[in-house]
Amino acid sequence: MKTHYRNTRTLLETVYEKSYQKMLFYTQSILNDDFLAEDIIQDTFVHIYLQDNLFLSEKVLRDYMYRCLRNQCIDLLRRKQIWRTYEETYSEEHYSKPVYIEQENSYDELLSLVELRIDNLPPKCRLIFSMKFREGQTNPEISKKLNLSIKTVENQLYIARTALKSYLGSYLCS
Repeated sequence: MKTHYRNTRTLLETVYEKSYQKMLFYTQSILNDDFLAEDIIQDTFVHIYLQDNLFLSEKVLRDYMYRCLRNQCIDLLRRKQIWRTYEETYSEEHYSKPVYIEQENSYDELLSLVELRIDNLPPKCRLIFSMKFREGQTNPEISKKLNLSIKTVENQLYIARTALKSYLGSYLCS
């Protein structure tokens, strides 16, 4: 007997009640992290809840949910891998040489050192950093223009600031 649902929200509540534990186990098996798995499931349910999609059945919605969960897990694992790569690339030992700036030309030298370091950032990181600090754009504006998540923009800005701080040492403010 097929049940007809008035809207996606009612269907979503039904799928949530029936499948939450299975989805949690599925997500935990991919991430090996209970808290992240719960967060991803909650985010996915909220995201679908706020959409105006029409799902014909529980099975269609459940399949869509699993696909969304899988994709979000893969995205998270990729972001973690990218973060580890950046941490290895921009570790303290790469930038352990102290930067000395003479008093008389300190401002000009500091600016050229900053420009040089910005030019050496990875391309996407450099673009986001420039949009934020040279053009004065907000994170949501950058996110929309580059078709990236706000979290990605924030991570790239953090990476750029960390690289600049470690390279220039105490000459930059936080």
